[in-house]
Amino acid sequence: MRASRSARLERAAALAALLSIAGVAHADALKLLRVTPAGDDVPAKSQIVLAFDRDMVPLGRMERSGDEIPVTVTPSPDCQWRWLDTQNLACQPADGASLRAATAYTVAIADGFVALDGSVLAPATYRFSTALPRVQYARVEQWNGPTQPQVMVRFNQPVTAASVATAVRFGNAAADVSSAYYDDDTPFWTPDGEARSTWLLTPTSPLPADATVALRAGPGLRSALGPLPGAERRDVLTMQTFAAPRLVGLECNDGQQTRLVDAGVACAPLDGVALVFTAPVARSDLLAALQITPDPRGDAKPEADAGDDADQDDGSGADDDGAVVVRGNHRKDQHYRVRLPFPLKAEAEYQLSVAGTLQDRFGRALGKTTALTLRTRIREPKLVFEHSPAVLETDVDSEVPAIVTNLDRLSLSGSRTTADGTSVAQREIKLPPVRNLAFATPLQIRELLGAHSGVVRGGLTSTPATSKKPRPFFAEVTPWEVHAKYGNANTLVWVTSMADGQPAAGVDVAVLDGWQGKAQATATTDADGLAWLPGGAELDPQLTRLYQSVNDDDKPPLVLRVSKGQDLAMLPLSNEFEIDTWRASREQIYDWRRARHGHLRAWGTTAQGVYRAGDTIQYKLYVRDDDQRSLAPAPDHSYTLRIIDPTGNTVQERKDLRLSAFGAIDGELKLPRSAAVGWYRAELQPSYADDLTLSPLRVLVSDFVPAPFHVSAELRGDEAAPGREIGAEVRATLHGGGPFANAQARITARVESAPFEPHNTLAQRYDFDTWQPGGRDTAPLVDQQATLDGNGAWQTTIVPGDASVLVGKLVVEATVQDDRGASIVGQARIPYFGRDRYIGIEQHGWVRAGTPATLGTLVVDRDGQPQSGAPYYVKIERKLTKGARVKGAGNAYITRYVSDWQRVATCKGRSHAGGDTCTFTPDAGGELRATAMVQDRHGRLHSSTTCIYAQGNNAVLWEDRPDYSLDVRIDKPSYKVGDVARLFVKNPYPGAQALITVERYGVLTRRLQVLQTATPVIEIPIKPDYLPGAYVSVVVMSPRQSQPIKNGVDLGKPALRIGYAKLQVDDPYRQLKVDVKPSRDEVRPRVPVAVTLQATPRHGDKTPVEFAVAVLDEAVFDLIQGGTTYFDPLQGFTQLDALDLSNYSLLTRLIGRQKFEKKGASSGGDGGGDLSLRSIDKFVAYWNPSLKADADGRAQFTFTTPDNLSGWRVLAMAVTPGDRMGLGQATVHVNKPTEIRSALPNQLSRGDHVDAVFTITNRTPRTRTIDVTIEASGAAQGKTTQRVSLQSFERGKVALPLDVASSGAVHFAVQAGEGDDGDALQADVPVHERPLTVAAAGFSALTAEAPLTVPLKLPPDTPRAELRLDVASSLLGDLGGAFTYMADYPYLCWEQRLTKAVMAAHFEKLHDRLASPPDWPGADTLTQRTLDDAASFQAPGGGMTFFVPKDEHQSPYLSAYTALAFGWLQQMGYQPPAEVWDKLDGYLQTLLHDDLGVDGFGTAELRAQIRAVALAALAQHGKLKAADLQRYQPQLPRMGLFGEALYAQAAAQTAGAAAPLQAAQQRLLARAQQSAGTVLLDDDQSASYPWTLGSKIGSNCAALSALLADDDADEAPLVMKLTRAIAQARGVHTYWINTQANVFCTRALIQYADRYEATPLAMTVRALLDGTELGSAQLADGRSATIAKPLDAEAASAARQLQVRGDGQGRAYVTTTLRYATAPPTEPLQAGLSVSRAYFVRRDGQWQPLGGPLMTVKQGEQLKIELSLSVPAWMTYVVVDDPVPAGLEPVNPDLATASGLSANEMAQASPAYPYPFYYRALRFDVVRFYADSIGAGQYKLAWIGQAVATGTFAVAETHAERMYDPDVFGNGVATRLKVEPGT
Repeated sequence: MRASRSARLERAAALAALLSIAGVAHADALKLLRVTPAGDDVPAKSQIVLAFDRDMVPLGRMERSGDEIPVTVTPSPDCQWRWLDTQNLACQPADGASLRAATAYTVAIADGFVALDGSVLAPATYRFSTALPRVQYARVEQWNGPTQPQVMVRFNQPVTAASVATAVRFGNAAADVSSAYYDDDTPFWTPDGEARSTWLLTPTSPLPADATVALRAGPGLRSALGPLPGAERRDVLTMQTFAAPRLVGLECNDGQQTRLVDAGVACAPLDGVALVFTAPVARSDLLAALQITPDPRGDAKPEADAGDDADQDDGSGADDDGAVVVRGNHRKDQHYRVRLPFPLKAEAEYQLSVAGTLQDRFGRALGKTTALTLRTRIREPKLVFEHSPAVLETDVDSEVPAIVTNLDRLSLSGSRTTADGTSVAQREIKLPPVRNLAFATPLQIRELLGAHSGVVRGGLTSTPATSKKPRPFFAEVTPWEVHAKYGNANTLVWVTSMADGQPAAGVDVAVLDGWQGKAQATATTDADGLAWLPGGAELDPQLTRLYQSVNDDDKPPLVLRVSKGQDLAMLPLSNEFEIDTWRASREQIYDWRRARHGHLRAWGTTAQGVYRAGDTIQYKLYVRDDDQRSLAPAPDHSYTLRIIDPTGNTVQERKDLRLSAFGAIDGELKLPRSAAVGWYRAELQPSYADDLTLSPLRVLVSDFVPAPFHVSAELRGDEAAPGREIGAEVRATLHGGGPFANAQARITARVESAPFEPHNTLAQRYDFDTWQPGGRDTAPLVDQQATLDGNGAWQTTIVPGDASVLVGKLVVEATVQDDRGASIVGQARIPYFGRDRYIGIEQHGWVRAGTPATLGTLVVDRDGQPQSGAPYYVKIERKLTKGARVKGAGNAYITRYVSDWQRVATCKGRSHAGGDTCTFTPDAGGELRATAMVQDRHGRLHSSTTCIYAQGNNAVLWEDRPDYSLDVRIDKPSYKVGDVARLFVKNPYPGAQALITVERYGVLTRRLQVLQTATPVIEIPIKPDYLPGAYVSVVVMSPRQSQPIKNGVDLGKPALRIGYAKLQVDDPYRQLKVDVKPSRDEVRPRVPVAVTLQATPRHGDKTPVEFAVAVLDEAVFDLIQGGTTYFDPLQGFTQLDALDLSNYSLLTRLIGRQKFEKKGASSGGDGGGDLSLRSIDKFVAYWNPSLKADADGRAQFTFTTPDNLSGWRVLAMAVTPGDRMGLGQATVHVNKPTEIRSALPNQLSRGDHVDAVFTITNRTPRTRTIDVTIEASGAAQGKTTQRVSLQSFERGKVALPLDVASSGAVHFAVQAGEGDDGDALQADVPVHERPLTVAAAGFSALTAEAPLTVPLKLPPDTPRAELRLDVASSLLGDLGGAFTYMADYPYLCWEQRLTKAVMAAHFEKLHDRLASPPDWPGADTLTQRTLDDAASFQAPGGGMTFFVPKDEHQSPYLSAYTALAFGWLQQMGYQPPAEVWDKLDGYLQTLLHDDLGVDGFGTAELRAQIRAVALAALAQHGKLKAADLQRYQPQLPRMGLFGEALYAQAAAQTAGAAAPLQAAQQRLLARAQQSAGTVLLDDDQSASYPWTLGSKIGSNCAALSALLADDDADEAPLVMKLTRAIAQARGVHTYWINTQANVFCTRALIQYADRYEATPLAMTVRALLDGTELGSAQLADGRSATIAKPLDAEAASAARQLQVRGDGQGRAYVTTTLRYATAPPTEPLQAGLSVSRAYFVRRDGQWQPLGGPLMTVKQGEQLKIELSLSVPAWMTYVVVDDPVPAGLEPVNPDLATASGLSANEMAQASPAYPYPFYYRALRFDVVRFYADSIGAGQYKLAWIGQAVATGTFAVAETHAERMYDPDVFGNGVATRLKVEPGT
């Protein structure tokens, strides 16, 4: 109960008396500096803070119960009271709740507050009210009738429908209120009815027609969150109801602009004509009611495509029910256009009649027939030039056409290049006087060239002019087709005659650097017309010339010049002449161009594969250069190696490394015991390739317990099918040899769905559906418990039923429990086919109504091989949508649609191995679907479906651009060296010559072959150079043929086809055979074993060999994902990269052809019988990263077998300096006749009761009686001696029950034996103390003049505690990262340029203060140069634009930001352009007084925020008055944090603005979430806009500038805390989230430094506790120090004093943190965070909850632990710790043998990275989750564990905290877990 006022007064008096006796002088009166929140209608969130002016309590127990605090908050927010530090007291609503919105709070302070100096606080009362309900925004959703708008209104909090109906009206009309169908938020239920944040409003009765109506918000909105009503009065939205439907007239282009035209005005015939109405009209209805004479439609009626009514430009659309509705707001005099969908003749007159029966979308008829006269004018002069670049054949009557309309002449001006050189070329072409017709005219290129062959480049203009600039053109006349294969390694050029296709021999070929540039390389074609040239690695090593255009004079492409005598050809290596490999290969192969060193490869391994924290990672890395024919030594330059931990931190960096003679680097990384767990990765940076980072290695760091046995699963069969019996066997084998007998196991079998992936190249081009209605991703088959037999085996038979899975995998997973109950997993899988036939479907390109179209089908068997003779069926259906007029709300007619599928065509027959074609003719445009069906031999159906879109008859069909593809198929999916690959070619040009090449990063081999038939077979011998694969290309060139011109198409024109296929070469040709021969196969521990290695190349001569050797415990080897492949260098380096070669051809631009755009492209012995204690402390018995072989490839080493009784795998990796590599393996079994193994838990806690279990195994073939002794010492003590009788390979358990009495470790010594034979083992288990889960902290500035005194007092009975002082020299941190980020920023637009300029100015100012200033060339001149260029981005209206300086592109925010930046830069000594600034101020003044009419700025919140920025900009320029601020003060609640901050900045710089400044500051501080050392201000969710690059951290920085602008000494502690929080928010990134955040934050930090850190720091800091020195540190700028000391908890429970003194100059910062443990809590503790936990156990396939003070599970059971985190406000760097009880072990899915759950089950039950938590650490003692930034809300986290030890164990409380502010935390409750023996 709450203490009485008199009792509190008595306590206060007693304390005062004690202080008086102690000699403490009474100071002046105790004061409150502030109570936050303060003010009315403020955005208070989750704290009430009372800030006192002196120390009130010592650091220690900071939480307080309500009866200890003489404060009453009304209404009660259920305060969790806590002293944030010694002077600030906070009320935090319980369970992460927030203060209620729309609520008036009273904070009544009674007698009872007494400071440590004895001063007393007088009673006082404070009041504030939280945010009132208001409208955020509104928009017209749709019109239920012409005068009945439906408006969506969004409120800032849930409000009741009844209050909305009262407070919001349509003018004077009441509103009906209903919920929106799309509003998925759960409504609030109040006594006044349902409350929501979003409501739909419609007027209760029709509004007046053709009237302006305002949606008005008035007082009276009632929130579900609080009792205060809304108080706003404003017009939220203005609407115009529809007038009666009327035909307004015709709209067209009158030659100047598109507008409504008067009678007699002629329209441009080709620009479209629309009929304009006052209300929306359906085009289909208009066409039915329209008569036009003469009818331009002729006999054919215009076709309305399917869905025509629902896809128009008249403001209509379809809702979810298929009803066509009118959407969006309607404005006064707004018109609705319906374009006439047919062409019109020029200089013609048409009579139009629109029937009065025509209805608008609301069902209202026009009422009268309207006649109109439409006159068309002369066509506008037009020049269409689509054939640049263009190629013409020599001696052929062809020309480059231009399409002209109403032009007098054309002018060509440029240069001509012939064999004789380059000269000026000009020509005038007079055009015939053809009126109003577009016709093609030749450009007379041959005459302009004046030579047999050559190139003309220049510009094309017309009279009259049709463009502002000349149109660029490129035209070439040549006798040759030139095809270039331009790769990284080389370039192959093929020159042939376009006349006869013959190779052009003796032709000179040169690569020019641009059109007239220097020759980079030259060659001459051979008899086959082929010439070799260097590749891109030499010609363009950095790819700076790739993807250039022939029209780019500033950066021209590389050009191939081909010449012989007077004949010339030029092939630019530009995108216009490039052939898209992706399309040419029919979407099978893509090219990926890389820079010179883009084919460097790196691979690495480690000695152990999986490590624990505290281990030393031993690694070996190899680097090779893939020179396309082999792996060659990498360049002999330096390298930098970085190893990066799972959190992104670099934990090792080694510079200036050199590769060994074998291209290798080795090293070690010692991990601390506190190292992050997870995947570590290595990055290798070559010094000669700055833009290339190699990733040779990943290695897992994890807690683990290796299992003594290996689990294998086997399925006896190659594939599974319904009804087919499959034998399955599970086996567990000890690593040291022998069976793991009689173990418990769980066996599961399931069918998992997978894509159908045929190897047949023809089948790969078809789409096969693998899902059917009612289908499933997974079909379970078996799930049963089993016991392995005496041989460690179990067998069964699996018979899959007719599962709903069409194709996939049959998976058998065996989970065998070790003696601790942990699950060890083995798995086997084979293909599963639910059908023995499948049908695929293929369809490409567009189809058109009325035109025959085709699609392909292919029937294959389960292996993907095409099948003949199978009946198939194809149906083509069109989506048919039917509509009917029905009455909607308000008696308005709307159209309701129903869709169905109508059969269009069918195809059926028997399949052919080459595929089948179905031809059909769409009857209309719209959506089609094609379904192909086939039954397999058991009558089971398979179908595949594709969607097709048909264009209507009158629609323009998009051209299906040519892909030049040639159908090339290979006969096998993979080959070996010496095989012959057979390519089947579908050749369209029988008798044509083909260039056949094998390629990778250039051309490997090439040859010419005449393809005599239409289906030739090309044979490709597989060579060693093709390893591990290559790409074969076939280029077929057809010369000019004697064919006529038909329908305007030159059928005889030279043509080109190109095809690609991939050759996969799987062959150990490059392998080194590595024989590993240990001297013994089976030994005892601690015995030397000699190992002989022999490396022999499979092919080729002997070459120097080096081994890297690891001898690894097989129990750890089993944990490695990938197994053997992790250690195999040949597999690591064997991968086929994407093709690094592009094709270019002149024929792509031969007249009639056009270059397509890229579309899909964008990679047993004797060891004696001693009983010395074995210690299992290492898993690598031997590691030598560089063991040299002799000249014969032999080497030898010796290792001593460790104490682990296991199999020891010898892994010998052998490499040569080049591409010969291999891996050899052997196993040495280490065992003893008697074997002891630990089944202990991984860790313990004080107070645990544990059964310390060890297992004894009899490894002999006879039954034995074995004596066992277990002795424990250390943190728990005990001893037992027992005798067990064991059969051969039987295991027996011996347990020693223990109570853990203290911390440290329990030491075990175990002996077991029979007579002279035996085993002995020692093991240690760490014992943990109660965690330090409670923290108290303080943060203060330190100067020589103001030393710190911090009182300390721990609670009684504190088990342990720690005191830590962190002393920093500055709050700014290292700003170098922010400057580096901006220096490297690729700026383009004005915002980015200006921001970079501001940052450059900051950089220049801070340069000398930065610890490591980055290199920023030109920063000293960048700022002024940018300012001088500002006019280039200013529109005539004065506003700034991102790119184009036009009024329509003015950005209000960018304009205000620019003016703001001008002021900043002027203060720093720069000169903004005065004229630009003056015009800008004028624009901003207009912005303040007029409505914003820019798209995207329609909400009141955004308008208010932008105006706040404008106010700040004008204020700092001295052009703002207090009246302006007062005018906008009512908009403060809409501005968000960013706007409030800028408004406060404006008020601080404006005379007479004290009241606005106070209002803004109250709102800023009301957002504060405070801790001892930081303040963060929470922003509204809707207040960050993409226009402003808004972010919460950027808004906080703006707020810091606002607080610094007002020189209030009382706010200095808040300013320091906010500054510290902002600097911390960068984290490991060293910069903030975007350009705007960087500039606002950097500026704010500089402002802070100018005020508080202007004096350079040079200080000696000393810390004393009760006069005894704890430590000292020397501080200077950029330095920090830490002093930490454990405290004697018993002594610390008395009052103590910490003193911190600074001698010297400047200001330092001291963070004092006192952390301590408590007794196991039974109630949660909230100190800024709230966290809870729930345990579940998996039983009967379900997760069942556990609860109570003692949870009971069985050994071996799986548990799911769910954590719930409540965050009251936005925070940075939050970590959640969940201690793992000793009886559990987290299941890490990254370990290969872990889980026992399927991957899907594991992912669903325990997602590793639930947003925003980016990292999870699974440790034996704790599971941790990390988040860099987290918003207010509720979060769920989870992990999976398994019960592995019996006993009763402490489950410590879950703990969450801010990493850099540990006093912001939350604790759950502690409990206990009992693990009973499993069944």
